[in-house]
Amino acid sequence: MSEAWSFALINDTHIGCYYSECGDEGYCDGPTGQECFLTERLRDTVIWINKNKDGPYRIRFVAVNGDLTDSAEESEFYKAKEILDGLAVPYVPLFGNHDAWPYTNLVGAAGPSGSEVFNKIFESTFAALASPAVILNWAKDTGRVLGTPVNNYSFDVEGVHFLALDLVSRKAAPNGVGSNGRGVFHPETKKWLADYLSGWAGRGPVVLLSHHPLTNALIRPEHVSGFEWDFVRPLLAAGMPSDQDCRDIAGCLKGHGEVLAAFAGHSHSAELLLGHMPTPPFIWNFDDIRFEPIGATGVKLTEATVAGSNGPPGQNKGTIRIVKVTQDGKLDYGTVVGPESPGVNHALNPSFDVDIIEGRGLFIPHRFSKQDAEFSFDYGDGTNSGGFEGFRAGWWERTNLLDSEVHEYEDGRLAHLVTLTAREKVADSVYFEEKISREVRET
Repeated sequence: MSEAWSFALINDTHIGCYYSECGDEGYCDGPTGQECFLTERLRDTVIWINKNKDGPYRIRFVAVNGDLTDSAEESEFYKAKEILDGLAVPYVPLFGNHDAWPYTNLVGAAGPSGSEVFNKIFESTFAALASPAVILNWAKDTGRVLGTPVNNYSFDVEGVHFLALDLVSRKAAPNGVGSNGRGVFHPETKKWLADYLSGWAGRGPVVLLSHHPLTNALIRPEHVSGFEWDFVRPLLAAGMPSDQDCRDIAGCLKGHGEVLAAFAGHSHSAELLLGHMPTPPFIWNFDDIRFEPIGATGVKLTEATVAGSNGPPGQNKGTIRIVKVTQDGKLDYGTVVGPESPGVNHALNPSFDVDIIEGRGLFIPHRFSKQDAEFSFDYGDGTNSGGFEGFRAGWWERTNLLDSEVHEYEDGRLAHLVTLTAREKVADSVYFEEKISREVRET
């Protein structure tokens, strides 16, 4: 290797998150999507990578480790691709469980059609990766799993060999909404991995990429008590491969010391469970999560784009992992940065519930953040909530009926574009703010 270089990792962009559904009902098919703070955050991520791709980092490509969408709707895939296409370096989109089975709050698809949609929308991206440039020897598994395309890939960059593994279940979630979140070591993926490694032994370093971590052997973070960990660990492990799958993965990796590391996403500090409860409440930086090595291979998560810097004030948390490949072919993956400007480290993640009956609306604001914040509504009829109010801080960092806003519509229209603005004061008369808008209709 002539000189050191890097690749960047981002994951769990969850485009479409914080909306109940993309449209009024059913699915948003086609390249529509909705703009909000989350799409702006992903654009800021793209801008940061483009600005820093040269110089000391030498970023050669970006891996997007799955859950590009929140509910596998076509519009979400289109919006994710639109933003990621702004990268000035190649990017490799991986498949995640939220990408597998389309759904809205009102209706779920009949089956896991997300993989077909994913491959259709990113067809041009895969075609570009197959054209030799930075990425060489691109190969995509042509097999299928439970009737859907399996998304395993292999490629080379500057003497390092990458394997992207599909561990995404095609079965329905236990509640019937979307795909089951547990990682699965499909026989098709097992064969892809085993065949590749057996034919590659001794030919150079290998890096594994996947949405789900390859192991469920978690190590308790030092700041989390044993009591809390006993509560949290089963919640985390429930989304990772089963014990038997982990043993099978370890078996494939046995004797392959050339596999230097495995990078994943999937678990993060803005997961939606039981309404607006972030899971787990004791860990707000998933860069802190550590695993026992699987075989001789270390496993590492990166905090999600959908979470952002939502931890306690002053916490330095980034969502872009820079993996440096040294001149002797080793990895340094300790650098985690954020798209925020220097001195600004905030993510408020606002959303809102609303119910309008006979012109009278009840608006309930939420946030997924430990940052201090206040909120205001623009009701879409030329009026607003009359200034900013503080969020009621609760253990789960959500507001409730005590924080609700009531508004009477008198313009006779049945639909209004409502905007929630959340903001945090960062200096005298200087605020960081995030907005989310959606059309609401009288029920």
